[in-house]
Amino acid sequence: MCGISGIINSKKLNAKRDIELMAKAILSRGPDSFGFWANDDQNVHLAHRRLAIQDLSDAGHQPMCSASQRFILVFNGELYNFLAIRTELINLGYKFKGHSDTEVLLYACEYWGVNKAIQRFKGMFAFALFDQLENKIYLARDRLGEKPLFYTSSCEILAFSSELKSFNNLSFYKKTTNRASLVDFLKHGYTRNNNTLYENIFRLEPGEILTYDIPTGNKQIEKYWDSKTAYKKGKLTPFQGDENDALIELENLLNNSISGQMISDAPLGSFLSGGIDSSLITALASKQHNQNLDTFSMGFEDPAYNEADHARKIANYLGTNHHEITISEQDCLNIVPTLLSTYSEPFCDPSAIPTILLSQFAKQKVTVALSGDAGDELFWGYNRYTRTPGLWQKYKRSPVSQAAAFTLQKRFSILSNKFPKVSNKINRSIYLLGSKTQLDLYDNLRHIFTDFELSELVPEHKIVIEEKVAFETDELGLIPLTDINDYLTNDILVKVDRAAMAASLETRIPLLDHQLLEFSFTLPDHLKIKEGNKKYLLKKLLAQHVPSKFTDRPKKGFSVPLAEWLRTVLKDWAHDIISKGRKNNSLQLNFDYVDRLFSTHSLGLSDNTNKLWCILMLIEFDCS
Repeated sequence: MCGISGIINSKKLNAKRDIELMAKAILSRGPDSFGFWANDDQNVHLAHRRLAIQDLSDAGHQPMCSASQRFILVFNGELYNFLAIRTELINLGYKFKGHSDTEVLLYACEYWGVNKAIQRFKGMFAFALFDQLENKIYLARDRLGEKPLFYTSSCEILAFSSELKSFNNLSFYKKTTNRASLVDFLKHGYTRNNNTLYENIFRLEPGEILTYDIPTGNKQIEKYWDSKTAYKKGKLTPFQGDENDALIELENLLNNSISGQMISDAPLGSFLSGGIDSSLITALASKQHNQNLDTFSMGFEDPAYNEADHARKIANYLGTNHHEITISEQDCLNIVPTLLSTYSEPFCDPSAIPTILLSQFAKQKVTVALSGDAGDELFWGYNRYTRTPGLWQKYKRSPVSQAAAFTLQKRFSILSNKFPKVSNKINRSIYLLGSKTQLDLYDNLRHIFTDFELSELVPEHKIVIEEKVAFETDELGLIPLTDINDYLTNDILVKVDRAAMAASLETRIPLLDHQLLEFSFTLPDHLKIKEGNKKYLLKKLLAQHVPSKFTDRPKKGFSVPLAEWLRTVLKDWAHDIISKGRKNNSLQLNFDYVDRLFSTHSLGLSDNTNKLWCILMLIEFDCS
């Protein structure tokens, strides 16, 4: 796990200064060593921050050059099957200086080419490969987007980095807010697809390879893997066995994934919340570990949010070397001012706060931690997956169009001052009436602001009106597929990566093995939700390793009492942020509307937690 940066600048102006600034900004991603490389023409500069995981010697140092000096690589991530590919390359005549996965990736790309080499690997990664002979640079990102990679390009310059903060203070780039992305951020709490809140800075999307031809400045982006294609293939070739066969296959795939992800020359442990996913990962990992596995959990002083007892009981049953920390309200509040520097962009998921604290705690003992993320998306664990189809049966009969829904929201807005709680519920219900499909309804359910509310907050915002249309299928599997491509990639994986890397901790997610994901797409719905029992197959497998009495309880998220904090201990902080935003207001927000949200929330007349948190994070970002 590392941080990478690079500048390809045909003008060669300030390139050395700029690359040093980019690398300095991501120090926490790689505190163990720093590497720099420039070509003879001084128009290609690559930098690397290393967090040593595989091959702790200098043989794993980057940027790494091939023996032929043709290829130079900077790489962030882990390749879990690199040993098998290393053996294959040795049989083809390659000789290795060390035993890092970086060197294996370098020679795999040299022998097979970037696209074919990536197809062979299992892992999480983002890398840049410079081909001196062809005078091209390749950027690539893993299939599901575990490792980040951002870039900006023109006909004269390509710059890339692991985090957005690297683009601050560059001589060739002036920060400008992308207004379309701003609206998208306010709706979802994060930017989506390849967009960021900066104009002309993009994220390379999961499963993509960008090829940049240096002499011409032309770039080409191609997909080498995508979940939608994998989903369609899974539906065309469904799993043929019974429930027991599916359990056996699931356990084999998960064990194989965990086996590869436990390869580390640095200390390794596992997060253990006491929930289904982390308990299953820990149970299987502890059986493969040659000594007691270090496990980490977090408790809260507030009993309403504390699940530490559950994790402790499971750890005792599995015989792990368990570490537990109890955090206070003040511990959480101390993290709030650091969120922007940690994420280098506004990030609205408040569970980032305990995730940061847990990462800091785990780093005291280990450098690598297994995580149970992605189980809800792959095996259908969210309550909204069972709620949405029932709601759609009611709303799809509605003759109300999106345009009519917007008009009705506008008429009912007169209630917002006198009856804010009632007004919010009516406004949301009307908004859902305008949903065109079951997927559209699902998306609307998760929106932080409705279109009408956005028109009040961002006066320039124009609603794109689309009439309700028939949809060919209400297939339930399309909803979690949407989450895999959107919520998982842009919220969950961002949250975990930045929180962990701020503590110089590497997290690995066994459930995100792409072969395991492809297997989940072949399963029938009733093995994911059976008689209302969500994550059915995962729970069946867990019961074979941990007694159900330890895990059979309602699902509980990794949350904090943010609504109450904004009325009490964070009220003055929030007021100051809003005042600063009003004074600056380069975002061009309607602060009368913001004040109304804040006032009604503070008085307990309505719950505007998500809206306010999103606005507060955005203002902090804009004023930084």
